[in-house]
Amino acid sequence: MISLTNVTHRYGRHVALRNLTLDLPAGVSGLLGPNGAGKTTLLRALATLHQPQDGEIRILGLNPARAPERLALRRVLGYLPQDFTPYPTFTAFEFVEYIAILKGMKRPAERRTRVLEVLAGVGLEGVAHRRAGGFSGGMRRRLGIAQAIVNRPELLIVDEPTAGLDPAERVRFRHLLASTEARVAVISTHIVEDVTAVAPQVSVLLGGELKYQGSPQGLTDYAQGRVYVGSDLSGTVVQLTDVGPRVLTADPLPGLIACAPTVEEGYLALAGRGA
Repeated sequence: MISLTNVTHRYGRHVALRNLTLDLPAGVSGLLGPNGAGKTTLLRALATLHQPQDGEIRILGLNPARAPERLALRRVLGYLPQDFTPYPTFTAFEFVEYIAILKGMKRPAERRTRVLEVLAGVGLEGVAHRRAGGFSGGMRRRLGIAQAIVNRPELLIVDEPTAGLDPAERVRFRHLLASTEARVAVISTHIVEDVTAVAPQVSVLLGGELKYQGSPQGLTDYAQGRVYVGSDLSGTVVQLTDVGPRVLTADPLPGLIACAPTVEEGYLALAGRGA
């Protein structure tokens, strides 16, 4: 449903995406990678906000490099950027309705019903008529999710959707994403748990290049034989337990207890975040 072939994007001398070839199927796909890995650049390209200097992108059979096809994609797109700021003088209802109008939802009664539905879905029904300028960071993030899904998009792209959300709100978002009507949804996040909860496939970017694509559980292979519990603090401490720190290390001290790795530990090992 999404295909990138030899895509390269530069900002001056900095190469954000390097000869990236990637296929994303129908359904929900996760995108992982540390800061500077190229995730946001990739999502902005998929959201038709910029055109890479080299390579080709196909989304839902359309080529965003061509103006008519780019416009067609934008009509069926739902997008939540990493830095989302609603118009502060608009109420939550007014802002989401405004986005719905831009997306071509012309029937007032149906539009109003849908706006109220998505606001309830993100837990903002009680503040629908409050101005967004007075919202907390978490409330603004939830409003961003609401505007991204109001048009029932065929293509949903969300960048760090759960940043600033509390645990209950993160669970609510996962339920929303799991029930999305989008043909293709791409979620980029630093929170591995969010990806494993909703995405059957994950892609890992490092330095603008694809380093892994497959099931989240397949990431555990990168940490096999590298996770231990005991008194060793020389590795990367992943978690504190009742029997000592759980560490990721390639050179364990004697006496440590080997453990089966988690998906997060596999990602840390692949990303070079573990000793």
